[in-house]
Amino acid sequence: MMLKIRLASFAIKHWKELAGAAGVILAIILTVPFLAFMGFMPGGEEEKVKEYASVASEFGIDWQELVAFDMVRYDNNLEKGNPEEAALYFIELSVEKLKIENLKCEKRNKKGECIKGGGTIEKVVSKKTYTGKEQILSFIKNNGASTKNIAESLRGIGAKSTLRVSMSSHGIDEAMDLANFTKVMKRDVKRILDSGMLMEMYPDLQSVSGGIGLCIGDVAPGGSAKGVTDNVKGYKSLIEKYAKKYGVEQYTGWLMAMMQQESSGMGTDPLQSSEGPYNTKYPKGPNGIQDAEYSIQAGVQEWKASIQKAGGDMMIAVQTYNFGAAFLPWIKTHGNKYTLEKAQEFSKYWCSSHPTQLGCNDGVHGTPQHALMVLKYYNNPGKASCESMGGDFIAGKGDFISPMPKDTYTKGTWHQFRSPAWHAGVDLNVHSWADEGKIGIYSIAAGKVTRAGSSSSYGNVVYIKHKVKGRSFESVYAHLAYTPIVEVGMSVKQGQKIGMVGNTPGVPWSTFPHLHFEVHSPAWTSDKNNAINPELVVKGLF
Repeated sequence: MMLKIRLASFAIKHWKELAGAAGVILAIILTVPFLAFMGFMPGGEEEKVKEYASVASEFGIDWQELVAFDMVRYDNNLEKGNPEEAALYFIELSVEKLKIENLKCEKRNKKGECIKGGGTIEKVVSKKTYTGKEQILSFIKNNGASTKNIAESLRGIGAKSTLRVSMSSHGIDEAMDLANFTKVMKRDVKRILDSGMLMEMYPDLQSVSGGIGLCIGDVAPGGSAKGVTDNVKGYKSLIEKYAKKYGVEQYTGWLMAMMQQESSGMGTDPLQSSEGPYNTKYPKGPNGIQDAEYSIQAGVQEWKASIQKAGGDMMIAVQTYNFGAAFLPWIKTHGNKYTLEKAQEFSKYWCSSHPTQLGCNDGVHGTPQHALMVLKYYNNPGKASCESMGGDFIAGKGDFISPMPKDTYTKGTWHQFRSPAWHAGVDLNVHSWADEGKIGIYSIAAGKVTRAGSSSSYGNVVYIKHKVKGRSFESVYAHLAYTPIVEVGMSVKQGQKIGMVGNTPGVPWSTFPHLHFEVHSPAWTSDKNNAINPELVVKGLF
């Protein structure tokens, strides 16, 4: 089947060049594989593939992996499949049960408003992880939600004040294991993905991916390699080839820097991907891969998975590449930022719980300084490369600033505040669908994050409390493209990036990428009675 796919793909793409061939040979080369290829296409339904891509984007999954997964499960007929049901094999839920405690107000003003202390604090009572279709569906049912619209149900459950639900995704290999795929089924999935047929058939969907291309932290994509050996330079074209194939071409320079640190371009496994999840051909031990091109192909796929799961943070992603997948959930609960000290802490923690693992005989797991060593070989464009989306911070004058950079939203979209009962905020629309996930959202003033997660009505949302000139405010930023890059309890500065502009599929009032922005004083309430006009706040007229 794999040969037929490749022949057909080649024939469809290059039929004009083949037109001079003999008629009989041409019929054999073109017609037979084409018919086989059409039979292997995902039901021939472009809209169904787009539905899968939309669900993949919502759950932070690689859309090609989700499509290939169900192509094999349903014998190439996606019409039988349900993308949300398939996505359950790719995700893991971390659920914290919370206890909300009211804090005593220490001081009130003449109006009776609390100006010191007060508020609430969340305490984690218990924590549990749910993986795979059966566990996740059981969790949804036990919380009284419907399993017909899984994403909507998870948003609704996550909106409960007594639960904190976070979601992460894993790769195709674990998904296939959870779904009990046979060896033949796993082989067919890999062949579909390796052929590149889905990307070639649906090029408009190439940009649908988790945190790829985001400027998170101090290291940005788009830079070039520096100080690398001629061996590494010699692999540049292959790195570009597979980076483009898997939709991470903006990291070509970074991948070259990784190769320099991993091997200086020497040996048959220059990206040291033998022990990674995408090596399915050679032994899993160190330097098991005996084909340099295959090492690059597997390494690029592993990098893509790492950067997606890290939400675009290149330093966390590259240290995960070195440490393994266990580093990512650990660092997310230990500051969510790479530092050498944190990496050393994880290394010691891992060896204390896995003393017999290779390399732990001296108490050190992996290379804690790996991310810093890769960075040494990279021309980091930093925040300058993010100017089109505002960088990690934007500047402004006054007590409050705009939550989006100038010229990133359409004119006239501020004037939508009607009343709390009608529309408690304003919708700042971007210029086109292409801007979704590419334009930053920023805190209008310094403050503390009071909520960061998912809501059934707001989608991905962030709430921030501010104290300005003795008065309390709470700002709300809704319909973000990805899981917020800030966490509850985190202090943020004015102009600090908190997320990316997005859209919430399935919500009737969210039909185009935009920021729904609210300001409340002294705080947000479910009846929206404290809502004030955000335009007046930002302009300093309130």
